[in-house]
Amino acid sequence: MNTIKKTYEEKGYVLIKGLISPEICQQSKISTSKLNSKLTIPFSKVPYGFGDVRKSYPYSEIANSKSIHKMAQDLISNEVKMSHFLLVNKAAWIGPEVEWHQEVFNLQIYAPGCDAKKEWKNFLQVFIALDKHDKINGCLKVFEGSHNEGILDYEDIVNTNCSHKRRVTVDALNKLSKKYQIIDVEMEPGDALFFNHLLVHGSPSNLSANARLSALMQFYKKDLCFKTELFDEYSNFRASFVKSWLDSSLKKIEEYKKKLEDFKK
Repeated sequence: MNTIKKTYEEKGYVLIKGLISPEICQQSKISTSKLNSKLTIPFSKVPYGFGDVRKSYPYSEIANSKSIHKMAQDLISNEVKMSHFLLVNKAAWIGPEVEWHQEVFNLQIYAPGCDAKKEWKNFLQVFIALDKHDKINGCLKVFEGSHNEGILDYEDIVNTNCSHKRRVTVDALNKLSKKYQIIDVEMEPGDALFFNHLLVHGSPSNLSANARLSALMQFYKKDLCFKTELFDEYSNFRASFVKSWLDSSLKKIEEYKKKLEDFKK
């Protein structure tokens, strides 16, 4: 465990091979047909996210895995609690990219009231491959060791799914690229990536015929206290940001129509 924790602290992540059995991975893929999708990919009926599925079999087998909980506890060096368990589908051909970001950017959603600069070490993500993840189907990419740079500058954006997100600024990414290597985290079904909340990561779109289903879990130090009254404040900001962007986009429709006139010539 000392070697694993050392790797986690030095690189910002550690990849554990074969933590979930092939049988559970296969059942997890098959069972998505029984789930109600919480989010579909725009202009399609293809599911993108399924919400929290920790109570549904076979996902409950992953959520209750003693190996995962023990690993999370050892990496945080404290008793832990799981805050969410999500399924994410980067669908074949049309699965969208995910911007370069740090999990700590949205701390006020999952841990309102916590000080990001002081508490980031008390959180970690567990990213589990339920399909094969490779370069062509949009595997996760990380800037290895980038957590050593602290909380980076970010910009608020609206992503493909019309959701508010925060991405690392181009200037910050340029600086990272001169100092840190980008690693393609290729994974086999059942592999699990444990990473901290300052590691810069993202993923490209899926250009292949192979879907890339993932389970995403978050753990935090069990005795942390949150100020739930602040959750609505940040949620309202995110919703207002999307609304403002949509309003400004609607104003551009006439400009778009004028551009189309060029095709008449």
